[in-house]
Formats: sequence, C-alpha cells, structure tokens
Amino acid sequence: FDQFSIEQLAGDQLPNPTQQQLIATGFHRNHMINGEGGRIAEESRVDYVQDRVETTGTVWMGLTFNCCRCHDHKFDPLAQKEYYQLSAFFNSIEESGANDAGGLANPIITFAGPEQQKKLDELRATETAANKSRDELDRKLRESQSEWEKTLVASGSAAQPQWSMLVFEGLKSESGATLKKLDDHSILAIGENPAKDSFELVLKTKLSGVTGLQLEALPDDSFVNKGPGRADNGNFVLSELKLFLNDKPVELSAIRADYEQPSFPPANAVDGRNDTGWAVANEFGKPHVALFEPRTPVAVIDGETTVRVRLEFQTIHVAHVLGRFRLSLTNSPVGSLRPMPAAVREALNIAADKRNDAQKKTVAEFYLNNEPTLLTARRTADDAKKAREGFERSLPRTMVMRERPQPRETFILVRGAYDKFADKVSHGLPAVLPQPAEPATNRLALARWLMSPEHPLTARVTVNRYWQTFFGTGLVKTTEDFGVQGEKPSHPELLDWLAAEFAESREPIADSRDPNLTAQLANSRWNVKRLIRLIVTSATYRQASRMGTLARPSNETAANANDDARTDKSAHPTASHERDPDNRLLARGPRYRLPSWMIRDQALAISGLLVEKQGGPPVKGYQPPGIWEEATFGRIGYQQDTGEALYRRSLYQFWRRIVGPTLFFDVATRQTCQVKVARTNTPLHALVTLNDVTFVEAARTLAQRVLLGPATDDESRLSEAFRRCTSRAPTPSELAILSRRLQSLRALFAADDAAARKLIAVGESKASDKLKPADLAAFTSLGSLLLNLDETISKE
Repeated sequence: FDQFSIEQLAGDQLPNPTQQQLIATGFHRNHMINGEGGRIAEESRVDYVQDRVETTGTVWMGLTFNCCRCHDHKFDPLAQKEYYQLSAFFNSIEESGANDAGGLANPIITFAGPEQQKKLDELRATETAANKSRDELDRKLRESQSEWEKTLVASGSAAQPQWSMLVFEGLKSESGATLKKLDDHSILAIGENPAKDSFELVLKTKLSGVTGLQLEALPDDSFVNKGPGRADNGNFVLSELKLFLNDKPVELSAIRADYEQPSFPPANAVDGRNDTGWAVANEFGKPHVALFEPRTPVAVIDGETTVRVRLEFQTIHVAHVLGRFRLSLTNSPVGSLRPMPAAVREALNIAADKRNDAQKKTVAEFYLNNEPTLLTARRTADDAKKAREGFERSLPRTMVMRERPQPRETFILVRGAYDKFADKVSHGLPAVLPQPAEPATNRLALARWLMSPEHPLTARVTVNRYWQTFFGTGLVKTTEDFGVQGEKPSHPELLDWLAAEFAESREPIADSRDPNLTAQLANSRWNVKRLIRLIVTSATYRQASRMGTLARPSNETAANANDDARTDKSAHPTASHERDPDNRLLARGPRYRLPSWMIRDQALAISGLLVEKQGGPPVKGYQPPGIWEEATFGRIGYQQDTGEALYRRSLYQFWRRIVGPTLFFDVATRQTCQVKVARTNTPLHALVTLNDVTFVEAARTLAQRVLLGPATDDESRLSEAFRRCTSRAPTPSELAILSRRLQSLRALFAADDAAARKLIAVGESKASDKLKPADLAAFTSLGSLLLNLDETISKE
C-alpha cells in the first residue's frame, strides 16, 4: 500500500519511473475537467490543484481540508496558510487548465499493454529497417549521379513517355448507365445518371512492365458546361481508381494532374477511401489529365496481359460521375512521366564543378525524385511510418502528472478566488502533524512523509476504510473526517492495534493450507492482503449476523454458536438490537445490503453468465435507451456491447462522470473524492433487480441451469436454485412455499404462451430450445424471486 500510494502521488518523480508508475499518477488527474467554451483556463487549473489538496487530505489523512480553502478551519487545527502550502506540492504540474488533448488534458501518455507493446516494437523495427534501406539506397544513388547526368545530357533531354491508348473490350456500369466507345478510343457515359456508380473496363494487351496509367477527363457537348462530369454543374468526383493486371491488384500512387479542385487532389483517388476523390470544379469544359504509377515495380510478363480498370464514384456528391474519359498505359521509364523543370535543364547545361549549391541541390533532387527504386524505398519507409503512427493513435491515452521545468509561485488565495493573491507561500505540511527530518519540497517527499511510521493518520484512516468495507461501518463512523467534528472511534485500542499491524508488523500469518501465501505475507508492512485476511478470519467478523444477546460465545464454541444462530428461526431481537441497533459494539456479525455492483456480479455468478476474464478495455452493458443522449443534449449516444462483454464484472463497466450505469444505485457522485457512500432503500432499487435486463436474463439462465442439471424432480431443482442463491438448503416450510409458487406460475404461463416466450427472450443469450417455454418461464420467475430475496442481496 505504501509503495502504490507513493506512486499515485509522485510516481513521475521516482528515479527512472516505469510506465506503470507514471500511469499511477493519473489518480490525481481524475478530477472534473471543465470543457465549457467560456471557461477561464487558469481558474480551472486552480480548481484542479485544490481538488488534489482536498483529495489527498481525505484519502490519506481523513481531514476536511476543503474548509481551509477560504479561511482557517473552524474546528480542526488547520490554517488557510497550511492549505496553500500543501497546494504548492501540486501547483507546478505541466497543465494549462484547458481541455487541450481531445477530451483529455495534458500531460498525457500513451499506454501499450504487453501484446500492444510487442506489436509496436515490431512496427518500430520495420520502420527502422525501411529507413535504413532507403538511406543506404539514397547514398548509393548519389554516388552514381554523374553517370545519370552523362546519359541525360547525351540524349539532349529527358525522353517523353510513349502512351498506349486502351481499347476496352468489356464495358460495364454497375448502376445502369450505358458506356459507349467513341472513335478516338474515349468512352462516353449516356442514359441513366445514378447518384453513385462504378465503371469496370476490361481488355487484353501485350504491353508488359507497366510503369504508368494516364486518365484523361474529356469535355463533351452533352454535359452541363461541357463536363467532363455528369453532375448538374459539369463536375465529377472520382473516389477510387483501381488497376488489375491478370486479376492481381496493382497499388497506385498519384504523380500529378494538370488541375485539381482545392481539397480534391488526384491522390484522393488512390487512398482507399470512398469519402474523398479527384475533382475539377471551376475548370469545366476543358480536358484534364491525371497520371498514376504503380507503388512497386510491375514485373515484365511474357505474352498477353488481361487489364481491368475500375473507376468508382461513391462520394456523397450526387451524380458526380465522369462522363467522358480515356485511359492509357505506358512502360516508358518512370522518370519520363515527370517533365523536366526549366531550372533542372539550366543546371544540367552547366558543368557539375561549376554549379552553385542551389543548382547542385536542384539536380540531385530531380534525379532522386525520379529514380524508381528510391521512390519505392521511400514509399516503403513512409508506409512503415504511417503504420506505426496509426497504431500509436489507436493506443489508449491516459492523463498523468508531470512537473514543469520552472515551478509556479504559490500564493494564499483570498476566499479561494483564483485571481486574488495574498501572501506568497512555499511547500509546507500541517504544523499539528509530526514533521519530517528534512523539509518536504516536492510531491515525492510529501508521499514519503504520508507513508512514514511516524505519521499518526495514514494507517488509521486506511485501516478504517477497510473495516468499513467488511462491516458496513468504520470503527470511526465518519470515515471521511478524523477531525474534531468526526465521531470518535468505537474501539480506539483496536483501531490503534490494526494500524500498527498494518504499517509496522513484519510477522506472517501462518496458514498450513497455503504455504505460498504464508511466504507472500512474510514481509507484511503495509500489506493489504494480510490486513484483509486478519479482519475476515477474526472471531468478530465470523460471528452470526442474527440479532441475539450481547454475550459472545467462547472461542471454542464460536463456530457451533454461529451455525445455531443462522438456522434458529425462533431467535428474536433482544438486548443486542435494543442497546446497539447499528452494531457499533460488534456483538454480532455484519449485516447490510450488498453494493449494487456486487448484486449484479452475484446474479451473473449464480446464473453462470459471469465472464471471469481479467483486464482489457471497458465494456458497455445493458442500459435503457436515451440516457446518454438526455445527459449530453443529444451529442453522445450509448452503443451497447454484445457477446461476453455484457457479462463481465461490474469493475469493467464504462462510466461517464455525469451519468453512470443506470442499474448501479447508492454509488459515489464521481464529481469529488468520496470514501463513504449512503445506503438507501427505495422502490427504485427493487424495480431494478426485478426488471432490469441483466437480472431477468440471469434468472432465466439460472432456471436453465437447474432444469438442465442432474436434478430430475421439482423439489430437487428448487433446492438447488435456493442453495445457489443463499448458500444454504431451504427449510421444509420454505420449500413448500416455493413449490406452491412454481405450480401457480406453470399454470399462468401454460395459459399464455406469448407471455412465456416474451419473458424467456429477454437478454442477448438464447433460451434453451430443449425446454418448454412455459416451464422455463415459470422457473425464470421463480429464479427472479430467489435473486431478490433479502438473504440473497444482503451480506450476513
């Protein structure tokens, strides 16, 4: 506990912090983040700092520091100055107060789990290798540049590519248009003009080693503004251009176009997306051309090649289909597809040793940018980088703590107002508490002070919370307040002893049944497992929770006394209840309704639906429609998960701060740190456990479990279902009540088959087709009754 607390408070300030230690600091970034448009960032940042001070006070010291934000504490010996001295520890986080990281607020880190880290390492290795190959090829090509120049100068100029116009044998429009071949080998679309379309064109050719594809968009008098598109303004949007050679796809990249509409470059036509494309708006009635090349060299093929070209027009722009076009292929050198700029030509006419630096750079860039092997190597490196960056973007991000290089100054704020400065203060700790040997000047020192054996509060406050978890009420009832206004401990010596055992003891709890556990608990300072084991194996915790006299059974007879008290139905409330209704004297075992999340998990476990997988992303279970929309003014909708995600532990349920899972009642508000929640009892709770999809489905699955189990008669099945829900066998009178109820339910559903089928259809899991609907529905209703028994949903 001490190590984890230090990591939560100051994991980033540990020497060489691990990713897990950085993630732990997110505890103090879990406050509300103001996302309002008119917010003042500095005001929000100060709110965040104050939240950290008050959360630290609540969690580790059990003190209500929030009273000191505006003035000295009215009851506890805590001064306003000390509040702001504590705030100095949290005032220099590298944050602005703005919601500046896409729903999060900096500083943030990206988290990769073991499998994700393995994948990321592989992508980084691939990128490194691709960069190395590219750089090595670049170096070798630069060494051979002079030979290239000699060849180029000797030829007089760069050769022009030789294009072969494609005369297609097969023309097809997938949405009903007619494709007509014209004498100039262009293709004209006539007839139907659908909102979206795709053209597929096929031919055979002896051209081999394709290096380029040319698409000409041609005007025609039959189109608005002469086209070249069929839209109502003459435009088109080519969303995808695909080339297949002998049915093998050839990945293309765009070289250039003579014109492109802003935000609609030819590269959009080969990006694999249907929401982008090449378009030519405002340059209507003119021919346009776009050049494309294979991303990797195409092998030379002997004999005939089947060429298939696919043009897709699938964007949201209605009827933006190319109306007239022509396609050509070439196997000319790749460099010839790019015209030589005048600056390159001028530089080449100057001897290499006479060129200035700018001319040398111009020639080198043109040479390298037109070398096919280097272009391929560059694309491979770019693809590797994009793959790595894309994967990194998919990784979860989490907010962490990180200090600014230059600490902020800290002032007492008049009445807590972010912009009303009083005296300047430095790091400091409450004077009423023992001070460390060396002054604490950072969060790490603060954390170590909190976890030091001399600190009188941390161990007591922590032990009290665990006691509250198991008994329903802490030894100090006011778990959140150990100050003057808090309640005194019911058993002060017990609290002191447990705190000492927790923070200082090094003696193991021996367990002959589990020697490994004994070894694990040997070094037991701040060992939470040891503390829990100490509590739950105590005679106090193991008492029966039924009300009886205040006299406790002896240790020798404790087990028998507990068993007798559980099964003795004649027991009546006596002095134990009259003198101690809240069980503060611990004369009996704890009894209270389970937390709502535990009731859900219990129902899933009893029914056999619970998925016990550990770890992984959050899940979204069943929830009535419209809840998120109502809370977010329609901006965010709830997308329910499917499959095993619906049956994972409540720990993994996705929570929104403003609206949690609807079946969880009596939970913390999530706006500020809370260490104690109210336990209420309203009809809404029963309506949830009776009617929520999770509980109805669990009841039906429990019914299936007993009906398809080894038991063959109703009495055995009812006993098994009762045992699963209450951990004991039913008494004869209880069994008689259940049997009568089962018979009435059978009669009810036998007379209403539709109601039976509707009931057993609740939930995503399927009802067994081996069972009669009426029988399954009857046992489902009975299962719901058992899951809602006070004995089932209560800890006792």
